[in-house]
Order: sequence, then C-alpha cells, then structure tokens
Amino acid sequence: MEFKHFSHPHNLSLHHGPETRCSGCKSARPGPFYACFQCNYFLDEHCFRAARALNHPAHPTHPLTLVSSPTYQSASFFCNDCSLLGTGFCYACSDCDFDVHVHCAHKAAGMPNPCGPHVTSVVVVSGSSGPNDHHHHRPVQYNPVYPPPVNRDYLFPN
Repeated sequence: MEFKHFSHPHNLSLHHGPETRCSGCKSARPGPFYACFQCNYFLDEHCFRAARALNHPAHPTHPLTLVSSPTYQSASFFCNDCSLLGTGFCYACSDCDFDVHVHCAHKAAGMPNPCGPHVTSVVVVSGSSGPNDHHHHRPVQYNPVYPPPVNRDYLFPN
C-alpha cells in the first residue's frame, strides 16, 4: 500500500525494519517507517502523522503550521522551545518567526522527546476552518529556559 505525504513528491510505502533516520525530525528511530527508496526519504510514524497545524501554549497569538523544511536562508531554525538548532520538520509561525521542533511541539505518547523533558498541553487542530473541525488536547513536554542554553557540541562538532 502506498501513501501520499505533503513533504515529498512521491508515494511512500510502509516498512518495518532496522533503525532508520527520519527525514522529517532527523532522528534515528526503530519501528515502522514510511519510505521512498528512490529518494532515500523516510518518515517515522510520528512525523508521518503529525498534524498540519496546532495551537501552542507558548505562542497563543497564531496557530503554528507544520513545514517540511525551514524557510530561512540558513536552511535551519532555532527552536523556541528547547533552544537547539533544527533542519527538519518544524511547527512555524512565519508572522512572528516562532519555530519549534516537531517533537517539541507535539510529543506522541510514550515516544522519547529528543529535545529533553518538559510538561504542558497542546491543542491539535485538524481539518480546515469549517463545521467539521475538531480539536484534541494532548499532553506534551514543555519547559522553556531563558536565556537559552548553548549546546556547543551541536554548534561546533568535532
């Protein structure tokens, strides 16, 4: 069976196999993944099913939109939650330059958060604006630190 995903032009097929680096969150994870072997493009279950938009408690002004790659000239973003750089999927508000890693914004139950432990809830917005919209309150990890810590190993790898 093949699936479409907004982030990739080709169909993706579901596979079970060894740990695979997700093209969305850039994390290596075991378990099922959606693949386009033609392009070496892989999505883990969480990134494949991530909501296209959500409201985040740290940014109540506008909903955040899931983007498949950073829109900045640097091709990276600074996560306003965990204070680390990112190059993959993120939830973004282009009006405010507010960006968070997909896992920081919406952590699936039981899945480890690569950005570290935090606690709050997010409202996931499904559908387009209309009578069939529905919202889910889901627990996620959230604990902003200011000023943000600098992860020198990430910025200056050996």
